[in-house]
Amino acid sequence: MFLLDGGESLVKQMKGGGAKSARDRAKADLIASEWKALGLDAAAVGPTEWALLGRDAVMELVESGYPAVAADLVCDGKRPLPAAKVLERSGRKLGVVAITGAPVEGCVVTEPLHAIEQAVALLAPEDVDATVLLWPTRGEEAHSAALKGLGVDFVVDASGRYGKTGSLQRAGSSWLVGVGSMTKAVGVLGLTPGEGGYFFADHAKSLPVRRTDLERRLATAESAVGDDPTGVRKRLRDRLLADLESLKAEEGALASGAAGQMTFEIVTLDEKIADHPEVQARVEAVKGGFGMLPDASPAEILARRLEGPADSAYAGEAVCATCHPAEDAQWRKTGHSRAYTVLLKDRRNLDDACYSCHVTGAGTAVTSPEAAGGLVHVQCEACHGPARAHAADPAANKPVRDPDEATCRTCHDGERDQGQFDFATYRPKVVHTP
Repeated sequence: MFLLDGGESLVKQMKGGGAKSARDRAKADLIASEWKALGLDAAAVGPTEWALLGRDAVMELVESGYPAVAADLVCDGKRPLPAAKVLERSGRKLGVVAITGAPVEGCVVTEPLHAIEQAVALLAPEDVDATVLLWPTRGEEAHSAALKGLGVDFVVDASGRYGKTGSLQRAGSSWLVGVGSMTKAVGVLGLTPGEGGYFFADHAKSLPVRRTDLERRLATAESAVGDDPTGVRKRLRDRLLADLESLKAEEGALASGAAGQMTFEIVTLDEKIADHPEVQARVEAVKGGFGMLPDASPAEILARRLEGPADSAYAGEAVCATCHPAEDAQWRKTGHSRAYTVLLKDRRNLDDACYSCHVTGAGTAVTSPEAAGGLVHVQCEACHGPARAHAADPAANKPVRDPDEATCRTCHDGERDQGQFDFATYRPKVVHTP
């Protein structure tokens, strides 16, 4: 078995952004240490990790044994990390390539697709059984990279933004693997090497339908190419031709009976999997070192009056309810009114990566997990905006009456919710009765 991390697991960006902190570094040190203890074989380092930890801290982790890979990173005229790695175990070889995909202080991040092609070329003499690309940045770009082939069998999308947790879909001649980005699940990919790529046992059943659809779309695109001054239709035609050639290659590999076989399973890291006592003790020790252990019981926290600090632009739900009792009663029946309770249940209320989407006014009124005070839960002002000025002079200061989808997506961003958010479905669950 090989253990890989697609990146962005050492630290997380809170809602509204955040600066480098000693707490981020301590958390990253702990996670990297536990990864190494588990035998992590290779990892990408993503944009958030470079931004919040900094180049020096990341390189210190690497020097202590963190197995980072980056094909597109050049610092001081040389590559500080291997562009590719060959992992070998029990007679099997796995090639791993990764990118950085974002600026790194004092370094040059080269064009990723060219860097990947060069890194894959380094693996050619090794005769690996499969090649995996670790992609820690935007999921849409991971999908585009998968479509281009680039000589890789699997592209691991660590951003969690493309598709839902547990997705594995065909993209050109590669497979795009999505396991989410909040370390809530582990993907287990089983491979039996063969010739011509990897496929599920029943993959051949889908090919006739895919061929018919591709040929139909290609015929439509061909007929439109002549009247195409922008070249858009020609590019579509060329992409469909490439997809058809890829499909023919799949048909040939499967017909030969020599194609590689694969299985894919998602293991959800929920309450059914108990915390490791020794690891949990180390987590609590790090929290204690930064004053992150709760200073109140869950019952005491939930009993607080939901009101913002006097010097804050946020008034708090208790103030809003005095003039809007019907809306407040409806809010109390929604999941928003229990958002912080979820964190308390999972003991994540002091986690920098989690708290900001379970409180109101994160980044302004609430600047750290310990400062939530009476602004716990997703209160009125999380959607309608700060309202202390409105409470003081309702006629002169109007709140946002009908929040748009963009407001919701500051937290329901396709990453934190593993791609489950759909505005049309979710809005009726929280909107006030007209």
